[in-house]
Amino acid sequence: MKKTLKISAYVFASVIVLLMLLLLFTQTGWFKDILKNEVEDIANENLNGTLKIGSIEGSLLSDLEINEISIKQDEQQILFIKQVALDYSLWGLLSNSIGIDYIKIDSMFLQLTQINDSTWNISKLMRDGGETAAENDTSSFNWEISLDLFQVKNSSINIFTVDSTSAIPKQINDINLEAAASINPEIKKLKLKKFSLVTLQPDLKINEINVDASMLENKIDLADLTIETAYNKLSASGQYYIDESGTSKINAETKPIRFNEFKEFLPESGIQLNPVLKLKAEYKSGEGNINISLADSLQKIGLKGDFGSIKTEPSYNTKLEFKNINVSDWINDKSAQSNINGEIFAEGEGIEIEKLNLTGRVKIENSKLMKRNLDSLILTADVNNGNINSKIKLVSEFGLLNGNFNIDGIEEEQQFNFNAELKNLNTAPVLLNDSIPSNINLTIAGSVNGFSPELMNGSLSVEAANSSFMQYPIDDLNSAITMEPGIIKIDKFEFSSPAADLNAYGKLSQLNESNLSFNAVVKNLSAVPQLKNYESIGAKGKIDGDIKGKIDSLILNSNYNLSEIRFEENSIESINGELHAEINESEIIAGLNSSIEQIKSSETSIDKISLNAEYSADRISTTVNVTLNDTADLFIDSEVIMDSTIAITISQLELNLLDQAWKNKNDSLKILIADNRYLISDFDLFNGGQKISIEGKFDPTDSDLKINIANFKVGELAGIFINDFNASATIDTRLSLEGSLNSPKSKGNIKITDLKYDEKELGGVSAEFSLIDEKLNWDFLLNNGKAKILSSGFLPIVINADSSETIIPGNEPLSFNIKIDSLELAQLSKFNENIQEVQGVISSDINFSNSLNNLIVDGFFTVDDAAIESKILGVRYENFNLNFEAEKEKFYLHEFSIESGEGSINVDGFASYQKGLLSGEIDELNVKIIADKFTAAETENYEAKIDGEINFTNQSGEAKFNGKIEILRSRVFLPYFTNTAAEKEYDGSEPILIRELEESDSNFAASKKQIADSLKKAESQYRFIKKINGQFTLVIPKNTWIVSPQLNIELSGELDVIKTGALLELFGNVNVVRGKVEVYGKEFDVIEGKIFFTGGSKINPELAMTLEYMFRGADRSKQYLQIIVKGTPEDPNLTFLIDDTQIDEGNAISYLLFGRSLDQLTQSQRTNVSNSNADLAKTIAGNFLAAQLSSTLGSALGLDVIEIEGNNSWNSATLTAGKYLTDDLYVSYESGFGSTETNETNPRIVTLEYGLTKYLFLQLVEGNDKNSGFDFILKFDW
Repeated sequence: MKKTLKISAYVFASVIVLLMLLLLFTQTGWFKDILKNEVEDIANENLNGTLKIGSIEGSLLSDLEINEISIKQDEQQILFIKQVALDYSLWGLLSNSIGIDYIKIDSMFLQLTQINDSTWNISKLMRDGGETAAENDTSSFNWEISLDLFQVKNSSINIFTVDSTSAIPKQINDINLEAAASINPEIKKLKLKKFSLVTLQPDLKINEINVDASMLENKIDLADLTIETAYNKLSASGQYYIDESGTSKINAETKPIRFNEFKEFLPESGIQLNPVLKLKAEYKSGEGNINISLADSLQKIGLKGDFGSIKTEPSYNTKLEFKNINVSDWINDKSAQSNINGEIFAEGEGIEIEKLNLTGRVKIENSKLMKRNLDSLILTADVNNGNINSKIKLVSEFGLLNGNFNIDGIEEEQQFNFNAELKNLNTAPVLLNDSIPSNINLTIAGSVNGFSPELMNGSLSVEAANSSFMQYPIDDLNSAITMEPGIIKIDKFEFSSPAADLNAYGKLSQLNESNLSFNAVVKNLSAVPQLKNYESIGAKGKIDGDIKGKIDSLILNSNYNLSEIRFEENSIESINGELHAEINESEIIAGLNSSIEQIKSSETSIDKISLNAEYSADRISTTVNVTLNDTADLFIDSEVIMDSTIAITISQLELNLLDQAWKNKNDSLKILIADNRYLISDFDLFNGGQKISIEGKFDPTDSDLKINIANFKVGELAGIFINDFNASATIDTRLSLEGSLNSPKSKGNIKITDLKYDEKELGGVSAEFSLIDEKLNWDFLLNNGKAKILSSGFLPIVINADSSETIIPGNEPLSFNIKIDSLELAQLSKFNENIQEVQGVISSDINFSNSLNNLIVDGFFTVDDAAIESKILGVRYENFNLNFEAEKEKFYLHEFSIESGEGSINVDGFASYQKGLLSGEIDELNVKIIADKFTAAETENYEAKIDGEINFTNQSGEAKFNGKIEILRSRVFLPYFTNTAAEKEYDGSEPILIRELEESDSNFAASKKQIADSLKKAESQYRFIKKINGQFTLVIPKNTWIVSPQLNIELSGELDVIKTGALLELFGNVNVVRGKVEVYGKEFDVIEGKIFFTGGSKINPELAMTLEYMFRGADRSKQYLQIIVKGTPEDPNLTFLIDDTQIDEGNAISYLLFGRSLDQLTQSQRTNVSNSNADLAKTIAGNFLAAQLSSTLGSALGLDVIEIEGNNSWNSATLTAGKYLTDDLYVSYESGFGSTETNETNPRIVTLEYGLTKYLFLQLVEGNDKNSGFDFILKFDW
């Protein structure tokens, strides 16, 4: 026994020792390497890749670390884990439990690649053919498993998708996860403590995801679910019964949603709101309810609904409510500004249409849709066993709509019945386009059987009246349409409007022959809104035709006859023609014959244009004959083939102009057009010895074009197209163009002989030029026998479509000269009808060299013994001499003198510049301008005589001017200038060509801006006048008159004109010496008048004027009405006084027109008014005629002042006439006529006024005893 026990003890001890040795062996590196290699081998047998493990550390019994786990697929690493650490206990295995303290994964990297079939690389990682999964074990699970911590940290995923625009992130970085889980036979639990990550492209940061979930029997509880990103947060909880034994619920709510955080995932989303989302839902045994709301400030959307019998025949009762919804906030479109309030309701049961019973309603009230008011919209629909009945009622700012729509037998033979009435429909707000307004009133009704067009039966009628579309009036519209299987019959279509009527009838068949007839009558084109602004426009006539044939092969025949066509100054007597077209599935074949007769405009007149044309899918053949006033006749026979290259062949080209018959030498003139390339061949137009030929190609990359013009006579030919053309010449020229637009090469010459203007010989012109290597060379000569104008030289020219350089580079060398050899000015008078006579001789020889930025000028320019008599200025300028010399960087004005009347102007001096002529940098400047009693102009509308001196000098490197100008005498007749300005009012619109180019070519706008910028830069850089500063005094002693039918005032004063940079300012006062102003036909004396100029960039002086009008009141006593003007011309302030008592404007006008206040006109004193209606009319007419007579006599007699003034009834009147005999002596004559109040003889008074000094005047008056005498008048201005 002892031996047995002893043996047993040895055996047990040996086993223990062996186990201990085995356990010790598992802790050795050798064993762990064996284990690592075995794991790798087993894994690699089942992977389409390679598994590598760096090392295995720790104890297999309690803790384990696996380092540097790597999986590669096709030599590409798709998984790498720096370390996996586990801590566990195996003792629980003895009691069916597994306890894991933690599983930690550190620094995992995963690369996901999408394959072209949209699968992912990891799905191909496992090899096929592995062991099939074991059958589900139906035995009960009686183990307990717990995992206290599952951790992932510092991990990332790279993702490569087939579609680079996919919303799947390109990277997921900073993956960190902490979780715990447990499972036993009763309950399963999962607690996600923290889960965060960051995605790139698109970018999103998830700060935290937490959840506490458990499953007990058939119930899943979800508690404390939180998803939080950088800017958003969702909280939710709920429960779910798998076997529907209880009520499943979910509650969820967000903080204000910031959609901008998801804009890269939802690029089409334009939501600008931050709404809060709330969700509640319950479900049990096929019954449920839902409540969803989305709200932001005032905007809210809510959905409530109950559902039943979901698994059998569903029933539902839902309501969607919306309040203050602004669509623009949801789609980010400001044009969609809205405020929508309403609800959508639906109640019913069933899904299949034949069993569906549904009542629905859409109701919108007190809303705005796309900025348009929507008062009410109610749409109802009832669906019952395959039948639909619906109604609509709309009340809005864009019109009213009432309609019904019914469908019977949706699943069988459908029967449609509908009717609607539209009132005051405005399409502008409907189509969100204010350019297409309307006011449509119509009714529409119809009944149709079936959906398929080939089986459809029914009828349709549309009626409209008193409507308009795009302001185009519609008097009446009546139409009736009948539909039969495959046929649409237009029984009636009648349209009537002020401009035209249209009628149509017939049938359109899908399978058989169609036959549709139409006719239109043109009545009044001025009724077309787009044409209403034209003073004269009109036409009359008719257009009729028919369309016949099968739907796939239609034939159109139409005739048109229009007459008396006029458009302002243009007119056409008639347009007649025929149009024939055949339209089938593959092509359109058409023919046109047209005749246009008596086309007239202010510029020209065409007797007739005849046009015959034939069109097919790729070909147009035309014959055009134009007859022009029996002086010209053009005939063209051509064919155009349209393919990738457009080929134009002109077989006959004849042009008869007066007695000249031009023909093309060949019958095969061709023009090929393709991709902005043009090829012209056999263009050879000739008439006797005259010839015009064009041959070659124009290609932006490689041109080779030649143009020759020989013995071409300009004169009578140009007179056909240009009225009053008085020139003639013979032109010979040759031009060649080669190379590309970026580097063109061109050579040419031109010779003009027998040049005449107004039957006077002007000589001849010859010139040669070339453009090679961006250099333009030329040699020019004009020779008329007596004088010559010569020019030769070269300029750098950059013609590059893609270049941003200026046309003439500033730093490239240039050299050219202009020479004039004894040119008589008398020859130039032929070109300007406003110059009556001109004489003198011009000579010059000027050389330009160096570069544009540093231009050097040498030479001279002289005018000798010149005289000019101008119609516009009304004076003759005599003894005009000019002697100008340029010497490199200096200009010398040796002489500039001109005489007019008894006075003259003389200018002399010199100037030198730095950095080139155009730099604007003045180095030296000394120029003096002296005017001595110089008469600048002398006409009936304006005259001026000046005296003074202006000096230009350079002081401390800055150009300055100073001086004084005195206006000895001037007169301005205002209506002349205002009328002239009105006649020549600038049209700010761009030329049509420029506008069309801008619309068709986006590059043109950039080119235009570049040119404008260059000009602006040149203007600021080169116009050195902007750099001259200084001041001069403008003296107006008196005898300066401003005259109009309502104004006659004499001015005096002194102004300082100061220029600083580009700013020109006025300082000083201008006073009104005497004068009268007409207001409502009454003449006011200017008692005081001052205008104060105080400088500033804007000329807006201060005013201080007092106007006075003397009249007889209701009691025949003298009264004085004064208007006191203060403020500025832009913002005047008027005060009205009657005998020094202030009154309002209404009473002032009443005193002017009727001689009494408004109260006196409206109360009992009205009966004492001495003037009858006839007297009042006589008074107003007399005032008007007096103004007209004054203007006429003043112009005819050459007077400075002429006034005719009468009393209220014009029983008596006074004539006053005045004129300056010299600049200091003024004489006036006054005489009365008619009866006076005392029946005394009207006095005749002569006044003589002489200016002794600036402030002292002697006035002598000779008349009757009361009016004769003399005065010394002392005048001061303050």
